[in-house]
Amino acid sequence: ETYTTDPRIARSNERVAMQDQVAPGMRDIHPFGATVPAECHLFTMAHFDSPYFDAFLDVPGYRSWYIGGRPYSLYRTHKRALQQLQWHGPTGRWTLKSPPHLLSLEDLLATYPDACLIHTHREPSRIMASLSDMISNTRGIMNPAVDRPAVASSVVDTWSAVLDHALESRKDPSVEALVCDVGYRELTTSPTETIRRIYKHFGLAFSKEHESRIEEFLAAGAGEGHGRHRYSLKDFELSKAAIDSRFEAYLDRFSNFLAE
Repeated sequence: ETYTTDPRIARSNERVAMQDQVAPGMRDIHPFGATVPAECHLFTMAHFDSPYFDAFLDVPGYRSWYIGGRPYSLYRTHKRALQQLQWHGPTGRWTLKSPPHLLSLEDLLATYPDACLIHTHREPSRIMASLSDMISNTRGIMNPAVDRPAVASSVVDTWSAVLDHALESRKDPSVEALVCDVGYRELTTSPTETIRRIYKHFGLAFSKEHESRIEEFLAAGAGEGHGRHRYSLKDFELSKAAIDSRFEAYLDRFSNFLAE
């Protein structure tokens, strides 16, 4: 009965308000709040296994460990966090998001064998510019003198490795069978139909009530972002050609999902 009135909601929103004062541009990049969706790394941090550590602080040694092989027990912590969050709360299917799951799909599926994996795709140069911008702004909270080209270089190194891991994992037919691929443009231009396709792919019922709720969400402008944040590859001394060369295998396989 306290699901919407728990005092921790207000305390969490106070912290978000403090972040807005320190880094007012962050809300233009990504929505934050106690009652909006958040990515899994907010509780994988409890396992000391999260890209948030590198997002706030430049720690190359941690970054190398993170992309080079992490302990499988991460998903025991992950599952306990979900169990705690769902205890005495709403029941049903979780919808979770965190790109670093691509580093260890086998471990994820060992813990959640009935998971339905949705792999969303966007042109790598756009992703690298977006991530570089977000991490530069995040590190700026701790240190205003951020070396943006250095941030971009580490972002490209990290996420090219992440996608290489995913490609390798998906060579396993038991993993591949549980993945539905979705293009960014498809999702943004035809969201309801895309979600309907995802449900069909996994054999899940897609109700009229669900469709109505999606349409109401979109009509209210809730999916349109929180600002007009702008960035470009030039801001980070990056080029599309250089990025594409690092993501060649990914581009070869998923080019049909990348048109924007």
